[in-house]
Amino acid sequence: MHWRKFLLLGLSIFIFPLSGCREYHLYHYEEVRDSILNGEIVIEVVANRHLLEENGKKLAVEGNPYSLLVKYFSFEKFKKIEVDNLVLTGITSGNVISLLKSVSKDARIFSDTNEYFSIVSFSSQLENQKVSYEPYHLKAILLIYEQDGSLRKGYIDYQLKPNYKTERRNDILDGIMGI
Repeated sequence: MHWRKFLLLGLSIFIFPLSGCREYHLYHYEEVRDSILNGEIVIEVVANRHLLEENGKKLAVEGNPYSLLVKYFSFEKFKKIEVDNLVLTGITSGNVISLLKSVSKDARIFSDTNEYFSIVSFSSQLENQKVSYEPYHLKAILLIYEQDGSLRKGYIDYQLKPNYKTERRNDILDGIMGI
């Protein structure tokens, strides 16, 4: 009787990972972090996920359309940030994407570090742009609005580097884990 339980357990250990497997193609970009204007800037390119099935094979592709987030953290209190004249230039293709400006909501305190932070999003502006998967040169102006109405100005000049990888995940296990 016990050997049947062990056989069933053994088979389920080998079969469970094979059921519901999905192949992921992740067209991501490396995060940019740097010090600027008495704080830290973080630039994230966030990919959208599309679930597909080709020839009976389950796939997930994370990529275009992308969202571009610019985050600013500082221990000094500030009102909000603005990113102006943002230009992305494809290093391989020469493709130029000009995004006018985006203004954040008022800065809030980040409870983990007691830093003030604010986020600017270029999601809707990037949605209708032709973004090819390649390295991009990003240039923009960063404006920090102070509580007293004064303004600090800095220049952003970074390279967004692709970070492609593939992996396999189990849909059932991801569902159980809440991923």
